[in-house]
Amino acid sequence: MRIDRLRLKNFPPSAGRDFRYLLRREAYALALRSLDNWKQRPEPEMAAQIGITALGGFYSIWTQVFADEPEVLGAINREYARHGTSLPQIEADTGLPIKRKGGIF
Repeated sequence: MRIDRLRLKNFPPSAGRDFRYLLRREAYALALRSLDNWKQRPEPEMAAQIGITALGGFYSIWTQVFADEPEVLGAINREYARHGTSLPQIEADTGLPIKRKGGIF
């Protein structure tokens, strides 16, 4: 399950000192809601809006949740690239990962 790969079930030894895990869990919940919205309305405008929403942070969470939705993944990558995030492994036109012959991303 994706939540296990994202390690959202892990809590810091002293939860009183580091609240980032709470923010990660909130981002995951928002990404799941966005995925539900996408499944109800798989339209370019929805993909663009999800890309904008993903700018709230935790890029890896958003890309894991939308790993099977290339149109939305492309929108997320384009938004991050548009806002200065260096994503050299991303195709400029589509926002999708560049596949390298004999290599990994």
